[in-house]
This record gives sequence, structure tokens and C-alpha cells, in this order.
Amino acid sequence: MATGRWRNSPGDARLRITRSGYFRVAVRLPASTEIASLDSIIVRCYATEKPAVERLSSGVRLSKVFMLDSNYVPRELHFNERSPVKLKPGEEVAFSAEFGPR
Repeated sequence: MATGRWRNSPGDARLRITRSGYFRVAVRLPASTEIASLDSIIVRCYATEKPAVERLSSGVRLSKVFMLDSNYVPRELHFNERSPVKLKPGEEVAFSAEFGPR
């Protein structure tokens, strides 16, 4: 079972989301990753290079999370529901996995 922390923009600031609204993010995981091994999703707010005003990440929440199984069939994953969060640059919030029936 793979353990670790994977990012959607591994060291490349150009891949970070710098707009408002809903968006999709994909994170490449090792092939050996099992659904039960995912314990949280962490969302981090980064400062932009030249902010005109102090930037925030507001309304941060997870809508739906899917993982492809070994046959590339999407399986929905459930994470704790939280009220939308506001984050300042450098802050992060963790969404914990919920296993079992919903």
C-alpha cells in the first residue's frame, strides 16, 4: 500500500488554480493505491506572484470526489462535509475520509 502526500501541482505554480468558481482537479496516485488507504484531502491556499490586494481562497469545499479503480471505473469517495472555508495564503484545510455506507 502506498503512503504519502501527492499534489495536483507538484512544484509547478503554473498548475495551481488561480480563478474563482468550480473546478476539477486530478491527482496522479501510485498504481498500488487502494481506496481505503486515502484518509484525507488537503486544500492549500498559495499566494499569487503579484497580488493587487490580499488574496483569499473563499468558499472552499469538496463537492464530489472520485477515484478510478484498477479497471478505470470511477468510484465515488465520501469525505466529511464542512461549511465552506476561507483560507489565507499559507493556510490549509483537511477533509477527512468517511468509509462505509452513507
